[in-house]
Amino acid sequence: MSRSLLGEARSRYATGDYQAGLDLTEQAIALLLQDETPSDEDLALALNIKGECQRYLGQLPEAIASYDAAWKHARRTKELAIQSMIASNRGIGYLSQGRIEEGIASQKIALELDLKKGDPEDIAYSRHNLGAALSEAKQTDEALSELAQAIAIRKEIGDWDQLLSSLSLQADILVALHRPEEAKAAIIEALELEELISNKTAMRHPLLVLADIHTAEGDHKAALGPLFAATALVEQMRARASNRAAFDLRYHEYYARCIEALFRTDNFEEAMQLIDQTRARVFSDHEQARLAGGEALAGMALRAEITKSLQPDEALIEMWLYRGSLKTLVTEPSGFGLYQLPDVVAIDTQQALSDLLSEGELRTDSGRAFNDSFLGAIAARAATLRRVYLVPHGIQFQFPVSCLRGGDGRYLCQDIEVAIIPSARSYLYLRARGHHPSRRSLVVGDPDGTLPFALEEARMVSTALNCPALLGREATTERVLGTLRGEVFDVVHFACHYVSAEGPEMSGLLMADGATITAQQIAQSALQANLVCTASCSSGLVPYSPTNDLVGFNGALLLGGTNSIISSIAPLHDRAALSFFKEFYRRYRDEDESGASAFSASQRDMIQSGEFSAPKYWAPLYLTGVS
Repeated sequence: MSRSLLGEARSRYATGDYQAGLDLTEQAIALLLQDETPSDEDLALALNIKGECQRYLGQLPEAIASYDAAWKHARRTKELAIQSMIASNRGIGYLSQGRIEEGIASQKIALELDLKKGDPEDIAYSRHNLGAALSEAKQTDEALSELAQAIAIRKEIGDWDQLLSSLSLQADILVALHRPEEAKAAIIEALELEELISNKTAMRHPLLVLADIHTAEGDHKAALGPLFAATALVEQMRARASNRAAFDLRYHEYYARCIEALFRTDNFEEAMQLIDQTRARVFSDHEQARLAGGEALAGMALRAEITKSLQPDEALIEMWLYRGSLKTLVTEPSGFGLYQLPDVVAIDTQQALSDLLSEGELRTDSGRAFNDSFLGAIAARAATLRRVYLVPHGIQFQFPVSCLRGGDGRYLCQDIEVAIIPSARSYLYLRARGHHPSRRSLVVGDPDGTLPFALEEARMVSTALNCPALLGREATTERVLGTLRGEVFDVVHFACHYVSAEGPEMSGLLMADGATITAQQIAQSALQANLVCTASCSSGLVPYSPTNDLVGFNGALLLGGTNSIISSIAPLHDRAALSFFKEFYRRYRDEDESGASAFSASQRDMIQSGEFSAPKYWAPLYLTGVS
């Protein structure tokens, strides 16, 4: 029975259904442990699969624990193949958690075991993995040496698919070392393997490296060809993926790079079209039939449709800081137009954010120019506008626009409600989805027991919303996800730590069991809510990318079924956050204001409060979505 469960778990893991694979593996382990003398071999294999599923679900500490347990059982067996496989996966797990030296040590153990076995295919595999680990430690000479040996073996035995991988990694390292001619030679050899390999979609990696080489040389036009070819292969991968929601959160990078290359080659209109098309494809594939009679609108046709859904005192403003000019596309009920504001230099968002949150104003010339240009986009309409749906681009996702200040000294949020929207199409999508008919709410507070103000905040929100709360040790990953999965809520409020991982889809909220609820898990949970608040430090900060709407926790929530989100781009002051949410929920529930109206009014109250009037207390918070 346990072996059949393990077989099914392997199948689920292979198709990307990691949660099902994990559940099945845990059942198999429970059965194995019922035996008086459980098989070390079976336990090693089961724990290895468990670790793999946990790693792909972003549960890195749990994955390491599973790999360590698997290794303990594997060492009791005489199966070198099992030992080397687990040592290798354990090394990858260590590297994923940033434990580079331990990762290298584990990969060296795997190589030693494979050398004992003498199987050239496995030896090449271990040398490749060791090379990858060494490159993470910047030990590039040693990494290239291991890769050269892996490449030689793979050529000799005709392992073309894996040879492609080794050549691509070799070229990656050579690009980083500024050795473009050697990198080109490796990539040309990799691309010549197309007829020999079975996994054609694997060609995306060398194509991307080739694009990197052209970009490093400043030839952005030459980079376009390989970038679009790589993107087409990614489309094929996505079409075959059984878990498309999880895949969507990763493949934005390919489109982002195409869009960036179009911008750099002055193809602005094509870049805007691609932004619309790719965001539409990822964000709302399953909603296409509900929008505009099934047409996949983009460009100006999309904006024409938006004019029909805006209220008379609303506007949707899309902005691009491109080659020193702030380009602005303003869509109103009366029509739309593309504007180019006075030239500004590229803004240093980290410095600007630091100035705003510490000094309360922008101190650099670029920051002040950005402030003036940004406000200039809406100045002519400010008197008639109540709400702006703002579609930032690139760096603007990292910038607290609510505290930009006009010549009269008033902050933007004092006169206009601002809601961030990931894309023009997502505005239509969220409008079409509409309000969820639910009064049910949930609060999750201080799961790890280190945030006393978060606990106080959670209790306050629970009282304000008259809803249950999972507090402290009650708030485990399993319990929280189990409560959210497939349910419909009015409000879900998280008051907890936010953990930022290298991959934004693996970042998430820290729970009582030490695991995180990741963006990927949220996307898979099918949570539907009118409002989700992640009152956690920097929970809304996303990395730069022309398609930022697909990255991080907010993108996952919108994909899953949430209409609006309150999150932050910087650490929150405990008492200020408590004060803000007390006023926000009073307005939201007692006065039945929309999320956007209650949010802006609460910011205005903070500005007028005296104690918390400085931007550092209220500017980090922002609202995303349509409420």
